Amino acid sequence: MSTQGTQSEEETTEPDVLRESVSVWSHSDTLLLIDTYRKYSSMMRNPMKKKKEVWKLIATKMNKVQNSTKLMISSAVSGTIGNSL
Repeated sequence: MSTQGTQSEEETTEPDVLRESVSVWSHSDTLLLIDTYRKYSSMMRNPMKKKKEVWKLIATKMNKVQNSTKLMISSAVSGTIGNSL
């Protein structure tokens, strides 16, 4: 028995696992993360605050912005379609 067979099996499965866990961020989402992080960066430096809680706050704020943006786009598209009929 050769150990090379085992290694090649591992090599083929590891990239698949990595590919599944990687997400691609748009440029605007990246800028939103940077901007939101900057707003709460002082909380990150505060030893009385848990970083995990600050990251949750950042995620919540980002989701609110993204959801409101999607809603505005959806409203704009529906208004445009409705006006053209």
